[in-house]
Amino acid sequence: MQTTDRQHKSSDERAKSGVEIAYSALKELCVNYELRPGEAINADQVSKQLGLSRTPVREALNRLAVEGLLRFVPNKGYSARELDVTEIVELYELRVAVETAAFRMACSRASDEEISALATYWRDVGRNYEAMTVPEIARNDEGFHDRLIALAKNEQILRTVRQVADRIRFCRMIDLENRTRRGPLYDEHIDILDALRTRDAEVGAEALREHISMSRDQAIEVIKEGLARIYMRGKTPLQASGD
Repeated sequence: MQTTDRQHKSSDERAKSGVEIAYSALKELCVNYELRPGEAINADQVSKQLGLSRTPVREALNRLAVEGLLRFVPNKGYSARELDVTEIVELYELRVAVETAAFRMACSRASDEEISALATYWRDVGRNYEAMTVPEIARNDEGFHDRLIALAKNEQILRTVRQVADRIRFCRMIDLENRTRRGPLYDEHIDILDALRTRDAEVGAEALREHISMSRDQAIEVIKEGLARIYMRGKTPLQASGD
């Protein structure tokens, strides 16, 4: 009986590992639009490319579809998501709503020590900010927001923010690149931190809203730039193997 239990456990662990491998590989492609918008995704092709059976690949595809990183249409299957202006604007509106609500919670729930730790983190980032590449700025910007939202001490909000961040990361990167040309964004976070220190929920929420909002006109420009970049790339190994 013990041997059978161990065998089942080992089988379950291998299956879970296969799902995570497929999920991580496919998520990277989806988040960065390495697959072109609307492109069909063949589970058998993915399985062969990753050296996995179809079951973990199917589970990973289902998970990514639930998270909004892929599209699934019954009787048609999976495809890469489109770059849609309305969807991007709505995701940014969701981000504003959730992050400003979380900021208000953080003002009442975070300890002075936790706020000080966030300020120290951002001060350390600032030492090299001017020399950072756009991807480095994007990673640190996302790290700041992740830590800030964590101070609300609400796991469901944090999970939602992270899922939204995955869905907008490609557009966010382009937006950050455009904005950094006009000057560093470092001080915008300082304004948010100052409001957090004084626990001024309204001032901080407004500073946060101004910092993260994206208008429809901005979204249109970002998507135009994004599509140009996507179609200038060479094909990924996954795409090439389907030729």
